[in-house]
Parts: sequence; C-alpha cells; structure tokens
Amino acid sequence: IYLTSEGLQKFHDNALLTHQGIVSLSWDGMYRFVITNFSSKEKNERERVRYILKKARFIPLSTGVYVSVFPLEHIVTRLQSEYQPGEIIFLKTTEVDPDTAAYIATLFENTI
Repeated sequence: IYLTSEGLQKFHDNALLTHQGIVSLSWDGMYRFVITNFSSKEKNERERVRYILKKARFIPLSTGVYVSVFPLEHIVTRLQSEYQPGEIIFLKTTEVDPDTAAYIATLFENTI
C-alpha cells in the first residue's frame, strides 16, 4: 500500500493540525498574527497555508494576514520550517489598539 503524492500532502497537512497533548482553546491574553508573503507564482503554496491556518482557527483579517487568540504556535512553527524565511511571519503580542481589540473580540465572540 502506498500514498499518491497528493495523498501524502493531505496526510502531512492533517499532521500539522494534530498536536500531541491538549491545546487550550481559551484566550490567554495573547494575540497571534501570521503574515504570509508568497509571490503570485506560488498560488498553490499560498492556498495550502491558508487552508491550514483556517482549519487551525486563524481568522483572515486581510489578504495574507491572519489572527488567532489560541495558543497554536506549534502549527506556525511547523509551517515556518517548511518555507523560506520571510514567507511566513509570526507576531505575538498582548497589546493592540482598542479598535483592533474590539474588532478581534467580535471575530472570536465566545472566546474573549
């Protein structure tokens, strides 16, 4: 039995979403931002990363910019290890301006 290259890629993508142990899905006071920086020629890579981030409960704020309030750094770290430096940028902070905080709170309505 063997997997096709497409099946292997799907298996690998699902492995990114699996974590050994329990990950808290309650807000710990940290905002996590992911910025993706792929060229127009890298559409498949951009779509793959977008799919994984959305499955991991990151919410798109703008094209290539995602936010989460959940401690899911292991997913971003794994993605970063697969791409060139600068293609996936991760920012983690406790402070954003009040308007942005209010907007993010509406996106994660029952969490924050």
